[in-house]
Amino acid sequence: MDSYEHPLCTAIWRLSQATSGIYYTMTTQIIQAKSIKSEAVVFLGALRSGFLSAVSTYLHQSLTMEDTLPQLADLLSDMAETEIAHYHAIGGCIAAFGADPTPVVQSRGAVSLPPLQSPKEIIRNGISECRRVIALLNSITGFFCDSEICDILKAITATEESHIEALFGLYGECS
Repeated sequence: MDSYEHPLCTAIWRLSQATSGIYYTMTTQIIQAKSIKSEAVVFLGALRSGFLSAVSTYLHQSLTMEDTLPQLADLLSDMAETEIAHYHAIGGCIAAFGADPTPVVQSRGAVSLPPLQSPKEIIRNGISECRRVIALLNSITGFFCDSEICDILKAITATEESHIEALFGLYGECS
């Protein structure tokens, strides 16, 4: 099976589509990878970058919601903390493959913050992003033979599901 036909390549392609092409470079690296191990490491690196991106988004949204809906601000801050834990857990998975989990930082110029959104928009987008991560993790968990890595991915899925429940719980409080 050529590397571009491997299911991990399909998963990374879905990830790149779900994040507006941020991971195009990662996708290219996977297609050029020589082994499934290196594909897995590149995929996990892209996933890890997505968690770091979620941290900045949730923190930004938390700050914008402090006066409008403090409960949502607190939840978003807690979610950012959880995403940091996910970031570190995926770093451990990368290290388990014998790779260096140090992120590759590429300068992308000025950082663009998401536009200001209403509480309902933030909640809907948060639920949507959590669902995307869950679908992605569910689609790739079976490709990892290491039970510890599978357990980590399943634990991340469970916390994403709890984020959805918490966000749904606040939706009715939005005006």
